[in-house]
Amino acid sequence: MTDAAIVTGAASGIGRATVDLFRERYDLVVGVDIDDASIEVAAEFDDVEGYVADVRDHERVSEIVAEVEGMADIVALVNNAAISRSVWIGDLEPEDWHELLNVDLTGQYNLVHAAGPQMYERGRGAILNVSSNAGKQRSASDGIHYSASKAGVFGLTKGLAKQLSPAVRVNCVVPGLWTRR
Repeated sequence: MTDAAIVTGAASGIGRATVDLFRERYDLVVGVDIDDASIEVAAEFDDVEGYVADVRDHERVSEIVAEVEGMADIVALVNNAAISRSVWIGDLEPEDWHELLNVDLTGQYNLVHAAGPQMYERGRGAILNVSSNAGKQRSASDGIHYSASKAGVFGLTKGLAKQLSPAVRVNCVVPGLWTRR
């Protein structure tokens, strides 16, 4: 069986760069994004599959994982999909709070819940959760819901590392601020 990696938030930025890098390391790379540009990225390469999906949709994420498992063993996950908004607490509506946490934190849970147990049973794999310094310090944009979600990613990562070790490595990265040239 061939090895596969799944990357969320794959249509642009860090996710897109990760897809490009992973093409050198895995037989199949799967890019998932709410933006249909993930299909365009996949169309450029024979070894990339693209899926348009909202990571908040547990059922859809599970369907994608099952489909990929039918083609290859998933041995790597990169939970990169996220949104960020600056909203003052007095203006932060519950729907906005839930939307951001459901993308940034629950979306990561959804992918790991669908793929993590198979990785564990196979005895190999790696999961990389993308967080932010906002989860440890205040957010540069003052989005308290963003800070809360990214703090949750640290907790999710620590809990998964304990549950899935030693079979699956689970880590978290905190990209620094960057600008486009």
